[in-house]
Amino acid sequence: MPKWIVVGGDGLIGNHLADWSGRVAAQILVTTRRRGGKDGRLFVDLDGEGVGHIVSAGADVIFLCAAMTNMRACQDAPELSYRINVSATVGLAERLIEQGAFVIFLSSNAVFAGTIPWPHEEQVCSPTCEYGGQKAGAEQLLLALPGAADRMAIVRLSKVLSPNAGIAAEFLRRMRSQARCDAFEDVRMSPISLRYVANGLYAIASRKLPGIFHLSGTEELSYGQFASRLANCLGADARLIHRVSSVQAGVDVVFRPRHPGLGMGRTTSLLGISPEPLDELLLEISRTKDRDDSFVQS
Repeated sequence: MPKWIVVGGDGLIGNHLADWSGRVAAQILVTTRRRGGKDGRLFVDLDGEGVGHIVSAGADVIFLCAAMTNMRACQDAPELSYRINVSATVGLAERLIEQGAFVIFLSSNAVFAGTIPWPHEEQVCSPTCEYGGQKAGAEQLLLALPGAADRMAIVRLSKVLSPNAGIAAEFLRRMRSQARCDAFEDVRMSPISLRYVANGLYAIASRKLPGIFHLSGTEELSYGQFASRLANCLGADARLIHRVSSVQAGVDVVFRPRHPGLGMGRTTSLLGISPEPLDELLLEISRTKDRDDSFVQS
């Protein structure tokens, strides 16, 4: 049985991929930055100790999900975030590719400025924030590694939503308790679900397809518009939604793209995966589901 490693099991996507155990035809190992982690997870700190455990495991496929993803933190601590998001990540990938592993690196729509609608997979990167610049820099270095042409996949994601964390969870909580729900009208996203991301990553990993891939929603809309659509899906009182300005609210939004969506021409051609329809995403995050139903093999 092949061995797959999820590096960064503490994060939203990495933790979700950890649930693949028993559902895919591979042994799944997961890393954590917490000592004494649950479920036998490997302690690994990309900026410290434990990296050798990943290399010595002899995995067939490695998902590089670990990163410093808080954009404000990356702006405030560029040297630390660069070490984690670029130097340590590229160094680990180089060692893994050398031993014959296939590596999948999770990237972001923040590698683009967000001024061009639906940038395709070959579009030249144009980051406007530290985090986006680090992701773009890591991509360039990763793709230049010896063997990367056959053993390296870059997967850029638009906004990933979960009913259990982040803005979607907060909207759900407020709507279900009939509380006022403030939503920014001047911040835009093209949301996708964890299930959609997992299916895309599984398709790439199972076929070991190299190159750049995009996973995106079908629509670009403001947080306020999304909240209104979610309220309609839930049957919640639309008057609960208060569309506000992040600037007036005094919230420092680091990445503010006019066009947050990603073009998926190459991805659809190779994987048969189309952008995720917003209505499907809304149903996915608004209904109560067992975790066992959170992954469907494509």
